Amino acid sequence: MSGYRATDLSTRQRDLMAAVLSSGPDQRSGVVVIKIVTRVLRGQPGVDQSSVQQFQGRLDEAVSKAGFAQHGHPRAGDDPGVAPLDPFLNIAERLQMPVAVREHHVEVPLHALAEHLDSANSVLRTNLHNAVVQLHNAGYVLRNHPHLTHSEAHVIADEDAV
Repeated sequence: MSGYRATDLSTRQRDLMAAVLSSGPDQRSGVVVIKIVTRVLRGQPGVDQSSVQQFQGRLDEAVSKAGFAQHGHPRAGDDPGVAPLDPFLNIAERLQMPVAVREHHVEVPLHALAEHLDSANSVLRTNLHNAVVQLHNAGYVLRNHPHLTHSEAHVIADEDAV
């Protein structure tokens, strides 16, 4: 499993993995987990159809319980009414960290961001990490802007600023 990262799972692989892991440990589920991990390591986003058929009932149940549907629909925790920038900007404002958004670039002093991501407060770390991931998934790019001030952020931003 060297090199495997759960974040590399495709939506379909993630759904199948949830179904397999919710079924309990046995040889059949172990084989399917190995198949999924192998595909992830090879960079193949699909799933083995025989595995889908074996766990179809669990798959349907796991998908409906988790609050997300097949490809292209928001996952649990992703509120479609919340813009991808909002969580990050909200946290940055509470941390008094300047941020400027231009096009799909989020300019922030990365040293300040790194300090907060290394905070002793695990809730802060987790929420900030999730906000950064949400930005990435929405197509935003973080750019280092050392010594950015709040007033400069408001001047240079074309979308939003904190």
